[in-house]
Amino acid sequence: MKVDPVHGPYYSLEEAISKAKEFTTIYLTEGAYTCKYPITKNGLIIEKRDKDKDVFILGTGGPVVTIALEEHHFVVFKKIIFMHTGENFKLKFKESAT
Repeated sequence: MKVDPVHGPYYSLEEAISKAKEFTTIYLTEGAYTCKYPITKNGLIIEKRDKDKDVFILGTGGPVVTIALEEHHFVVFKKIIFMHTGENFKLKFKESAT
């Protein structure tokens, strides 16, 4: 599944997670995403699509990501930067956009 906030077919990480089946790989295009709802699907792999582009998952007033899985289930994040919003994010995102 590809998430691209501009061109789709999925426009947000939350939309892709809600439509994904277990053991699905979700590819994120460059940008900043949020994940406000707990991830409850087993075997999801969430990774950035382009190796030379930065992908952030941001916490906005709470945990960056909440995982709510049964025992022995898993979620994998590959090459994603987890960050709370604030000045450090603005500086990092500005650097990666240039």
